[in-house]
Amino acid sequence: MKSESLRLRHRTFVCGCAWMALLLAVHVRAEDAPRVPDFSISTPCDWYKETRQTNQWFERDQQPRQQLMAIYSRAQESGIAADPAQVKEAMALIDEADASLRKALEDLVTRCGWPSRTAFGQAAVQSAYMVVQHAPLDYQLKYLPVITAATAQGEFEKRHLALLTDRILVRQQKPQRYGTQTRVIDALGNAEMFPIEDEEAVDRLRADAGIVPASICAYASMMNARLKRCEGP
Repeated sequence: MKSESLRLRHRTFVCGCAWMALLLAVHVRAEDAPRVPDFSISTPCDWYKETRQTNQWFERDQQPRQQLMAIYSRAQESGIAADPAQVKEAMALIDEADASLRKALEDLVTRCGWPSRTAFGQAAVQSAYMVVQHAPLDYQLKYLPVITAATAQGEFEKRHLALLTDRILVRQQKPQRYGTQTRVIDALGNAEMFPIEDEEAVDRLRADAGIVPASICAYASMMNARLKRCEGP
């Protein structure tokens, strides 16, 4: 049960957890990478029509994850391990939603480029980010250059890039930088932090990236995740 719970919870957004790591970094060919957009107000796309679709993405992403969180919440409240069949069903719904949203984002980027905040608004950017955040490692690496460029130009939030950075690092079997990723350690949903590069600097890095709460100990408490430095003597 412990290993099954670990595998499943890594893949959820609601717990701030990373999916099971792919062991090696994936090198993206230049011709496969999405184009860096021209962050201007003009766009060749009918963004009113486009946003009618992207405005649905957040709900489509979160609904099955909320179902999984509810299963773990009931387990913690009752002290009884989560029903594996219910967890499996919830995970299947998450996988189905994620695959559909990745296809939708690919279509959007092919036609319109990566959505910028200036041209298309924060909601569209948030929706696109959510899709990448919950995608496989190769998909995340494909979009990382575009997201990095957007962040440098003020078109993408630093805290979201920080979270994506941590997920990629964890999947590559490396210590995370900002302390955003946790892993489940039992069938009740209790968790612990993945290793952190520099625990002395992590609060400052979190603050610089706009992550709330900036305190890693406050975040660990909020996520019900163990971190030895926060447990006291």
